[in-house]
Amino acid sequence: MVAKECQEALSHSPATNHQFLTTDAANYGWGAQLNDMILSGTWTGEQRLWHSNLKELHAIHAALRASRYALRNSTLLIQSDNRTALAYLKNEGGTRSTELLEEVRKILLFADGIHLKLVTQHLPGTLNTVADRLSRGKRLPQWHLSPQACQKIFHEFGIPQIDLFASRQAHVVRRYVSLDPLDHQAEFCNAFSRRWFYRLAWIFPPPSLMPRVLAHLNMSRGIYIVITPRWERTFWRSDLRARALRYPMRIPGLRHHLIDMTTGHPPPNVADLELEAWLVGGGSPF
Repeated sequence: MVAKECQEALSHSPATNHQFLTTDAANYGWGAQLNDMILSGTWTGEQRLWHSNLKELHAIHAALRASRYALRNSTLLIQSDNRTALAYLKNEGGTRSTELLEEVRKILLFADGIHLKLVTQHLPGTLNTVADRLSRGKRLPQWHLSPQACQKIFHEFGIPQIDLFASRQAHVVRRYVSLDPLDHQAEFCNAFSRRWFYRLAWIFPPPSLMPRVLAHLNMSRGIYIVITPRWERTFWRSDLRARALRYPMRIPGLRHHLIDMTTGHPPPNVADLELEAWLVGGGSPF
């Protein structure tokens, strides 16, 4: 589906049933995040010999089958860093591989059976952080900006009331929301579990969650500082522009100011990353 159609999907009313899936496949296994669900699996000896394109399609298929009841009668945005797999899905097949064609046939039959509409978008590997870690059997990443970088953003945009994507170990202000249900210091668990109504809130999600964040903003009110990758060609950048209350602020020196809290070091691909801070409003921008 073209970028314009994806943008329309994000800007629909909150009642529309949209779901969000990100997948990745590695030599070790496959990983996927479907909304709040974390899914993964390892390859059998035979599957380990498959081409990476077939592994990626199988990861998508496995994630769908594991969530059939949650996906019924909905529209699913699938993000992956494998362009070939996405092209086969978008075109409902291809001519170069009978194995890929057969896997796509299975996916489409499954989707048709539960009235599931599939939308595909490419996600660069450097931004596919959650599914990549899951596919390798590693701890999930948790990116966090240094206090020095945050203070510069606060000086320009104001000090937020709450950090919506945080943890006990990493939050930029005292009030925060965590994914850990046992973190009793958090305001609540899972930012997506409630509508947002804040004078000013901080949002720094994993990059793959940006489409879901923007969809959630449609039914929210208030003002938000959103930290995102600078990615000119992404379909959701026009949504950010439409919401923007100020020009975005570039965040320099990521090698010194961006830390993955699971390792204590900058992300391995930090040299290829650019981040920026946006001041945006809640509600539908269209």
